[in-house]
Amino acid sequence: MSGTISFTSRPSVSVSAALRTASGSLQQEAEEILVSWIRTYKFGLMGNTFTLPQHRRQGLAGAATMALANQLLQEGLPAFVFIEDSNTASVQLHEKLGFERQIAVNAVKLLFHEATDQDYLE
Repeated sequence: MSGTISFTSRPSVSVSAALRTASGSLQQEAEEILVSWIRTYKFGLMGNTFTLPQHRRQGLAGAATMALANQLLQEGLPAFVFIEDSNTASVQLHEKLGFERQIAVNAVKLLFHEATDQDYLE
């Protein structure tokens, strides 16, 4: 696969792959597709890593993660992730890349539902 890793307008890193024609030749660069990415948020938090299913098991998520982690470190920010314990694939990937467990965090997810003016008056 021919591809590129690029820092799109922050906060993200993407991996693109050039499309191949039926004859196997590469199409123009303008026809590259986004196949893997990771985002960063404030203060070096990284997440929302995703690779299209047909491009998995090629090291793309790891490459994007390491590119972003190194960029954050060069900017003087810590590179870190929060991963649920049940997401063993992600935990294993990040440990393989050199990330080390620091602390366990329990979180509360609060979901906002549309409220009426009456809800505020009570």
